[in-house]
Amino acid sequence: MRRLVRLGALALVISVVWVGVREAPASARHRRKRHQPKTHQPKTLEFVNTASLSSDGRTADVVLLVLCKGFTPAPFRVTLEQNMVTGAASSGADYKCNGQRQRLVVPVTASSGAFKSGSAIVTGSANLHSSTGGVKRVSVSRSIQLA
Repeated sequence: MRRLVRLGALALVISVVWVGVREAPASARHRRKRHQPKTHQPKTLEFVNTASLSSDGRTADVVLLVLCKGFTPAPFRVTLEQNMVTGAASSGADYKCNGQRQRLVVPVTASSGAFKSGSAIVTGSANLHSSTGGVKRVSVSRSIQLA
């Protein structure tokens, strides 16, 4: 009979300890880290999908969307390539880095020949300088439609 009471008491102690461990606070338990989804960072420079062509095809009006904050505005260098026809221009720095998206139109003139309706590759780049001495190098290249 004593042996049975001792076994019962031992079983009770073991079950209490086991339940206490399982019910430990969250900070004491090992937990798997949850995957944090990446937040979409707004891009500093983007291009609108289409650029309008002049009547003779020598100039394409490329539209830039610029978003920056805390930097001194700097001109964006824009190049446009379509088959063997290329052109380049600068945007000027007549925008503000105030955290608001700004729309800039850059007329890019072909160096020789003329652009035609269809796909073209546009590239934009700039070095933006902050007041603390930092530099943000921005470079984007993508395909757009000339129309």
